[in-house]
Formats: sequence, C-alpha cells, structure tokens
Amino acid sequence: MMAANAPHPNSAKRFIDFLLSSEAQVTMRKMKRIPLRKDVEPDPARLLKGYKRVALQPEGYTDVRGLVKLYGEIFDVH
Repeated sequence: MMAANAPHPNSAKRFIDFLLSSEAQVTMRKMKRIPLRKDVEPDPARLLKGYKRVALQPEGYTDVRGLVKLYGEIFDVH
C-alpha cells in the first residue's frame, strides 16, 4: 500500500513493483513468509494446497459495517 500523499510516489511505486516481483517473493519465501505470487510456491508447498486465493478490492466496499460484523462473527470477536 502507498500513502495518498507519499513524498516520492514514483519511488514508492517502483518499490511495490519490486516487492511483487518473482525475485522478491523468492526472497520472502526464504524468510519463512508465504509468497503472494502463484508462480512462487510457499515453503512447505502444502501451505496453500487446496485453498483458493482471493484478491480483495477495498475501494469497491460499500458496506464496511457489514464487513466488520462478518469479521467479528468469523473470528468470534465482540
């Protein structure tokens, strides 16, 4: 994510592009993080087997209160 008023937005965009690159995701995997890219398997690979990845588009949310309520129900947070 990049701040709306980032002092150097082009640098921030390039850094985000790098973080999402295959090279950076392989490095993240070595740091025991689950990679975001489908073409970079996690270690161990079974971590995501059978799960469907979903990309969320928060700018399209119209019912934020409903989402907060759903989150609370799923994770039993009141």
